[in-house]
Amino acid sequence: MNTKELFEAIRLFEKEKGISVEYLCEKIENVAKKIYGADGVDFSEEALEKIKTIEERAFADIHTLTSITFSGTMKMIAANAFEGCASLTSLKISESCEMIGSGAFSFCFNLRDVTVPDSVLLIEFSAFASCFSLEGIKLSAGMGMIDESTFEGCRSLKFVDMPPKLYKIGRRAFSGCASLEQIILPIT
Repeated sequence: MNTKELFEAIRLFEKEKGISVEYLCEKIENVAKKIYGADGVDFSEEALEKIKTIEERAFADIHTLTSITFSGTMKMIAANAFEGCASLTSLKISESCEMIGSGAFSFCFNLRDVTVPDSVLLIEFSAFASCFSLEGIKLSAGMGMIDESTFEGCRSLKFVDMPPKLYKIGRRAFSGCASLEQIILPIT
């Protein structure tokens, strides 16, 4: 059953039984909390040790989410995992994370504070595109390239501290970054 079929089944159930979608979503969330030790996006220590990947669109378009702190053994944040989380202001990525997928934090309009640890080797295209409030970022020392459109449309971005192993900056990586004042390039 795909997502569209699931929502159609829920709608039919709602119509026939008089139970709202909101009620069903609340019950599903409660079950998830009990199974995975989750409370919103705050996970128990046990759950954090098991989570290796935040899957595609896992938290996309959650407009109430304001901050994220990853810890534990997470290795990857998949494509569009937090896309459109418009209220997100702060992000701290786990020291074990190696990859941030394409569009992972795109359209997080209020994202200001981002910590990218040295473990991150790859940030895919458009990962932070249209993060209008992002003012500055120090990139992981282990990164060799900045992919296409990574920071495109980050109109408040003022400074970027480039990684020392940098060998490539992709097309449109900083396009539309109208406030960009300082780029700290690596000494080679």
